[in-house]
Parts: sequence; C-alpha cells; structure tokens
Amino acid sequence: MPNDLRRQRIESELSLALECGVATEEALAEAAGLLSEAETLVSQLASERRPRRRPKRKRRKDA
Repeated sequence: MPNDLRRQRIESELSLALECGVATEEALAEAAGLLSEAETLVSQLASERRPRRRPKRKRRKDA
C-alpha cells in the first residue's frame, strides 16, 4: 500500500475516532445532567414534608 493511501486511511480513522469521542463526551455530559436532575427530584420527594396532623383534643372529664 503506498504511503499516501496509508496516510489517508490513518487520517480517516483518526477523524472517525475523534468524532466518536466527541459524540461519546456529549452523550456522557447529557447523561450526567439527567442523573443530576433525577437525583434532585428523588431528594425532594424523599424529604417532602407531610401535612401536619391536628393535635388531639383533650377530652373533658365530666365532673
């Protein structure tokens, strides 16, 4: 295989690898953002305050 063809093939493979790497980084960044949002929601749901119960009324003792 002539040197020019080898060089073209290597450059093509490197270009493809770089494109895949960038796509992978973008996908990982998006996944990290989604995980962060989900973690926030789960945290909010876990610590959601329940409505307060009314205090029980004391019964009067009949005298």
